[in-house]
Amino acid sequence: MRWAFLPLLALGPACIDAINLGTSPDGSLRRDAGLDGGTNDATSAAWEILTVTGAEDVQWSDVHGDTNGRIWVVGDQSTVARLDGDQWTSYRAGSFDTLNAVFAVSPTDVYVAGNAGLLFHFDGTDWTTLGSEVAPLLDDPLSDVNFTSIWAEPGGDVFIATYGWFRINNSIDHAVLRYYHRADDAYEWTYALLDGISAAFKVRGGYALASDDLWSFFGSRYTSLRKPFESEYNSFLSLAVPASGLLHVLAHPSATGKDELFVLSAAGWSKISGLDPSLRFYELATDPSGQRLFAAGSDGVLGEVVAGEMKLILPEAQQLPVIRALYVSSTTIWAVGDKAVLRLPLPAR
Repeated sequence: MRWAFLPLLALGPACIDAINLGTSPDGSLRRDAGLDGGTNDATSAAWEILTVTGAEDVQWSDVHGDTNGRIWVVGDQSTVARLDGDQWTSYRAGSFDTLNAVFAVSPTDVYVAGNAGLLFHFDGTDWTTLGSEVAPLLDDPLSDVNFTSIWAEPGGDVFIATYGWFRINNSIDHAVLRYYHRADDAYEWTYALLDGISAAFKVRGGYALASDDLWSFFGSRYTSLRKPFESEYNSFLSLAVPASGLLHVLAHPSATGKDELFVLSAAGWSKISGLDPSLRFYELATDPSGQRLFAAGSDGVLGEVVAGEMKLILPEAQQLPVIRALYVSSTTIWAVGDKAVLRLPLPAR
């Protein structure tokens, strides 16, 4: 089933309201004032707040970018918005459920996923619903399943963190949904089983994360990793894999009551120093080269890991939201939180 780009075309639960929600009357990008109350000079060291005109009430969940520099954001009310240059184009599926994740493999290969079984693909022209293709793998009704995170590589597999139960060999288990690139160059939907009893909420770089568990993808399944610490509540928050290949895991252990950033190497787990215990971080992201690793969180706080230490780039600012998702292009850092889309020119090291 496809979403046709027509106003208010009803296609059941996967219809699209293709009103151009995101352009100003003159078709240009609308910018809000910078944090210093001045203009949005792209060279200023402050977050620039962007507004998707017509979708100001949307709570944004995730952000990603394609290889042509277009930026994609998703949020509640089943809203997808794409920034191309200085103009927003917004799409809305025919439900009020939240979209949690977006991943742009390329301009013609974009995946969007969310609650109540919402799962879509954009081929550069049309939107296609994928729910009916994955429903046979699930034990739960599709409407009871939430998709929370997407990770993929060009020409490779697509992995989707799934909060729901799979019917696997006559038993019921948690797994990560997998769009498998076969040897014959065809794709098929399958799953990668998770060890243990937890459901992953984030997938990235061959790893999966739950609030109380970590996994590494090997062969056709995710195997549990030894945790960097033991406590009643592990509170894992995010993960990233820079070009070094070393897994970085952001957590808020209940035993310490403060954020910690852990690194897994052949020698075992170690910790990044320099995290201010008064700050809260929620998300990690690398630049396209994988050479730089950033962390963001409460009230717009932004830091970068440099030589094993967290260096603060931007402090907290009360006017800013909690950053829930982070994407770094070759020139710009993008973030979303609450009703705001934020961007900052990539700072020089």
